[in-house]
Amino acid sequence: DSVLLALSERKIDSLLTPTGRKLQDGTRAVARQITNDILPNVLDTPPPDIDLIPKIGSKVLNALSNQAKKTFDDFKGDLADPSRIPQRLTQQSQDFAQEAKNIFLETPEGLQGPAYEVVEDKGAYEIRDYEGYTVASTTMGKVGEPYSMDDVANSGAAFNSLAAYLFGGNSEGKMMEMT
Repeated sequence: DSVLLALSERKIDSLLTPTGRKLQDGTRAVARQITNDILPNVLDTPPPDIDLIPKIGSKVLNALSNQAKKTFDDFKGDLADPSRIPQRLTQQSQDFAQEAKNIFLETPEGLQGPAYEVVEDKGAYEIRDYEGYTVASTTMGKVGEPYSMDDVANSGAAFNSLAAYLFGGNSEGKMMEMT
């Protein structure tokens, strides 16, 4: 009875398991992001300026070069110690599977937030006391403005400067966690 009612009303949430609900919520989050953020900006973005192609090409070439170096270093390590290959491949497969699952989760698994203590639980929300934490950010484009091809060309530089900061390229020379 409940199955037929849920199907006829097109509301299957009551039939889902907790895992199914998480998947459903994640799918809805992806759909919202595509329809609200990605598609409107793609449709409003003018075709790329021909002068940007060399900039984009050099960024792509640098990314490919870095990836090729990492792959070559892995290959050299595998040749030096073939016993590590199964473990490395297993870890890569697990990482890929986790990233694929995270696409459909509202909050990705493994995402860490700052430590906090619940001061008061109000049922629908909590009042929390957070420990101090450090935030690093960089500008990729202006909030609320459509993306441009120049933003695509510069996003690699923005990520690289943030990554350098997190990996010790900061005034204290300290590495920071990314999550």
